[in-house]
Amino acid sequence: MAYTLRVLVLCDHLPPLVRLYQELADEGFHFGVWPGPDDAEAASGDWTEAAVYHAPDRDPFTLTRLTPEDEDLAVELKALRASLDALPPTDAAEQARAVVAQTRQLVRVSLPRDLTEADEGAWTLLDAILHFFVWHGNGYVHADHDGLYDHDGRLLVTLSHPAD
Repeated sequence: MAYTLRVLVLCDHLPPLVRLYQELADEGFHFGVWPGPDDAEAASGDWTEAAVYHAPDRDPFTLTRLTPEDEDLAVELKALRASLDALPPTDAAEQARAVVAQTRQLVRVSLPRDLTEADEGAWTLLDAILHFFVWHGNGYVHADHDGLYDHDGRLLVTLSHPAD
């Protein structure tokens, strides 16, 4: 199973993929993508899947966007609520519950299986991708087996994912 990060998006709309591609290029990243920048899905605000390649001969980061119409969104949020219900009552846990309750969509980022700690450029690219969705989606990041992070990257609560 691939390691997964989830950006819990608190707004109804996200920019199209071409905006992500442009911001990454403006930051000086060199990367490959699917769908390509000229593809209609990349220009659409209704995109559902994408792949971002940090190197031509390596596996990509896989992005999957879940919206209220997707059954998987309800499954993901139910699992996160179950993890939160197992926590003792604290202000941080209550804030995390509120985040999950306000989540309008979710962007799953699956890390490539061949990613290693030595792939510094890939990790920097991943950070920029997450930042894009946090910034444009008023988002919070859930990291498998780690926790829920706020807008500034601070750990809000330690939280697993029951599906793991």
